[in-house]
Amino acid sequence: MTSLTPAASYNTLARALASNIPAADRLSGGDGSGPDDPNIFDQPDDAERFGGFSRDEVLARGRTRTAFSDDQVQRTLTRLRKSGALELLAEWHTADNPRTGQGGQPIKIPHAAVLVGLLLMAQENAPLFMRELAYLFQKRLTPESRTLLGLPEKLSNYVTLTSERVKWEKNTNNAFHRIMDLMDPYPVKRYAALTYTQVKIVLDQHDSDRELRMKARLSAFTNAFLQMTFNEQPRRIRRATQKMDVSFDQTFIPPPTKKGFSKKTLDQRVAAEATGHVDRLTPGPTDLYAGWYPRKGDRDDFVRGTIDTTCPGSGKKRNRDLDWGWMLNLAVRVDSEQPGSQRFPQIAVAANLSMPNIGVSEEAIELMRQALN
Repeated sequence: MTSLTPAASYNTLARALASNIPAADRLSGGDGSGPDDPNIFDQPDDAERFGGFSRDEVLARGRTRTAFSDDQVQRTLTRLRKSGALELLAEWHTADNPRTGQGGQPIKIPHAAVLVGLLLMAQENAPLFMRELAYLFQKRLTPESRTLLGLPEKLSNYVTLTSERVKWEKNTNNAFHRIMDLMDPYPVKRYAALTYTQVKIVLDQHDSDRELRMKARLSAFTNAFLQMTFNEQPRRIRRATQKMDVSFDQTFIPPPTKKGFSKKTLDQRVAAEATGHVDRLTPGPTDLYAGWYPRKGDRDDFVRGTIDTTCPGSGKKRNRDLDWGWMLNLAVRVDSEQPGSQRFPQIAVAANLSMPNIGVSEEAIELMRQALN
């Protein structure tokens, strides 16, 4: 018999109770009252339905989410402003949109609110999902914090709970992509798998000059937060050593979808689709701009601009364990004078993203420049 911890037992029971609630009751008080009824969470039959659990605990399905305090939101917003990231976004928006727009609906969720929300979720070590961020905006902020971040009280004039939730999710997703559009080196739709013919068209139309410009923006945005984190430390920790020693490392990051493709055989796949040599078109990759990373064995270091043809089953290296994804390049502060000591925390002082096997040496040099800044 499997042993469960008290927390696991509680979560299991909460999920079991939640699964037994009729769908209609989940959006109403169970007695015909609407979702906006102030008595929805205080129905007389709650004790009979949920026992010693509260309705909120059961509907949370084992993951109770509490509201953030005003002080916590204020501190996070202050750190965001110290990073200078908002100024970077404003500068890039002006550069990309030199002309004033023709109007339209005003933005309901500003950049600051999105970034503060993501930082709050990161403090909880929670996944940074847009649906969770939308729920945070809708349910986990006090009226004072919502006003501080420039968020509206409601997005819908309707009374149904579903329409309000959907509007928050859509507006949150749009607000996040407005930020990403300012620094995404590889703008491509990532919500549908493409055929290999479509993959080739996207790759052929890729703007390499824009890629370099956006990659530089992405690195500047990332390192603005790392520099803020370093400067927020007490002076005695920042000045613990007369010089800064850093250690460089690459960490593999898998994409949400792990299906990759080989640039070496892409033309053959396109030809097969065009001539009808395949019985039925199969879904191809979703994350096109990634690469094959050797988990073990020798690793390549091609010059930037080189087409990496590394793929499973290629040549003498066919036995290598390869994964499809990206590389996170890190520079971490270390103590070479007193190894093993705890004079200061080993935090990242510079970071950037890159493709596997491409420009490894150049990325290390770029990290050093960023760390010196």
